[in-house]
Amino acid sequence: MVRTTSYYYAIFCLVSHCTSSVLSSVTCPGQSKSNFCDCAGDCTGQPQWCACDEAQECCSGATPTVLCPEQPKENYCDCEGDCTQQAAWCACAEARACCNDSTDNGDDDSDTDESFLPLAFNRYSGSDGSMDHDEWKIFVRESKLLSCDDATTMHSGVKLVLKDGGENYADCDVEYPLLFGERWNGHEVYVNKTNDRILMFRWGSWLVTGYHWWPEFKRTGGEGMGGGFQSSELGATSSIYDSNWANYEVIPIQVRAECEEDYAEKNRTDSIWYDINESLFSYDHFLTALGKVALARKENDQDRNTISEIHSWIAHNHAEEEPTFCHNVDNDKSMIGSISNNEDMSGSIIIKVYDIFMVTAVVFACGIFVGISSVKYSPSAVHTPLIPSKSVH
Repeated sequence: MVRTTSYYYAIFCLVSHCTSSVLSSVTCPGQSKSNFCDCAGDCTGQPQWCACDEAQECCSGATPTVLCPEQPKENYCDCEGDCTQQAAWCACAEARACCNDSTDNGDDDSDTDESFLPLAFNRYSGSDGSMDHDEWKIFVRESKLLSCDDATTMHSGVKLVLKDGGENYADCDVEYPLLFGERWNGHEVYVNKTNDRILMFRWGSWLVTGYHWWPEFKRTGGEGMGGGFQSSELGATSSIYDSNWANYEVIPIQVRAECEEDYAEKNRTDSIWYDINESLFSYDHFLTALGKVALARKENDQDRNTISEIHSWIAHNHAEEEPTFCHNVDNDKSMIGSISNNEDMSGSIIIKVYDIFMVTAVVFACGIFVGISSVKYSPSAVHTPLIPSKSVH
């Protein structure tokens, strides 16, 4: 019986798959079958399961894991599937950074239609082809690049749960979403606007006070401000998740962040402008600023946080709105020329000159017509019949 090539290939694939499945896990001596090393997350998340030489060899090159402070040992973040499927396990800053690194594809710009970027820059820049501070702020605000209102972005929050026998003075046992873009004494700020409560790091510990005092805290720097309704003791670290409360348990949650839109957006917009430290943005400065926009979004756990995604975002918005724009044709031509030398916009100039010529011709013709009409019907221009004079004899 003759065996075809495809037959042997199928047998090879089956054997390879089975072999790889076996080799992808190792049960070290002294461990139960359920405590096998998976040659991936267990390598750092459960190192005692991967202590033998065979497992160590299998673990070579495995993605490192992160155990967030608030999680038990078995709930480590594997920086891969857990980033979305077990978000609470990956809520700390170290885990979020690890998750971002594992999903970042290197900012590949190959699929972005970059021809719209110079047009977008030209739309908001001045007639001199540069962008000043106010024009940069308008561009960011209208593009919503640094807006904190992302419906798809979830952030780490805190829930204070009243302990048995605990005293719930001022009703502080609520959820506290992250206050987007705000920090106090080097720590995140959490608020519950509905219950008028703010959770902040002050005087070396965490405390809860009234959210309505937050503007005054920012204005005075906390000088002369009183204490809070409830306060904690420090734990192993100054993280909110390590804080020790007499009346509450601290539970990490994933919720949408609260946002003081104008304040957060303005701060981030100005920060990028002053970081580049130029009195005017050229197109190159503009591209550098967009890179910083991507970094700012990534630092705040927002989606669309790579350079290619930011470029695509701007290009998409501009392409949709392009038909409604009025253009400085000279600037458009020079900016597009930096992307492609083959695009000719002289037709636009010819059309504009042609329009001007037509208007001038019509006005000139109307002027001649009015002039002729005026002469024809003027009393001084009416012809008087010649009457022969009489001779006197």
